[in-house]
Amino acid sequence: MKLTPELIQKFDIEAPRYTSYPTAPIWSSDFSESDYKNRLVSLSQSSTPLSLYIHVPFCTKRCYYCDCNVVIRKPNVAVGDEYLTYLEK
Repeated sequence: MKLTPELIQKFDIEAPRYTSYPTAPIWSSDFSESDYKNRLVSLSQSSTPLSLYIHVPFCTKRCYYCDCNVVIRKPNVAVGDEYLTYLEK
């Protein structure tokens, strides 16, 4: 594949960040807690693997590709561990 001005122009569009799925424009308040629970049950009965991305927002530096809400701080593993404990709950 050759990188041409036409190819760049074709793909020079706004797109959601990789951390947004489903993308924010299709979020809806019509999706209830009951819908969420039913979907979890459905997923638990599926043989298809499920992947999750969980952003732990306590970073020692901002990654060049990141647009997430983060707290930049000196290395402190305890803060991230505490956050994960709450996620498990």
